[in-house]
Amino acid sequence: MEQPHTEAARRLAAGDGLLIAPEPILPETASAFWKYVRAGLIGAEKARAALSKLPERFDVLSPLFPLTEDAFEIAVSLNRPVYDCVYLALVTADKRLAAGA
Repeated sequence: MEQPHTEAARRLAAGDGLLIAPEPILPETASAFWKYVRAGLIGAEKARAALSKLPERFDVLSPLFPLTEDAFEIAVSLNRPVYDCVYLALVTADKRLAAGA
């Protein structure tokens, strides 16, 4: 089933750049697959197969703990849920690391 941004996600996954995400991307993706299975849009076996290969699609899966304090600070400043701000904290950390290199 095509969703908004499906094609952009495919291009990103197939691209030459680094694919980096915080580890919560794994259960978030599993939850999305679960919803698709419940709705009858994909079979459970197909979802299981995709999930088993998911970690290898990423160049880096960042641990959650080091991002937590930054995510909290971003959440406070933007008035957004901390969970959502983990992704922003990862981008911020990556830019700081790149600038220091």
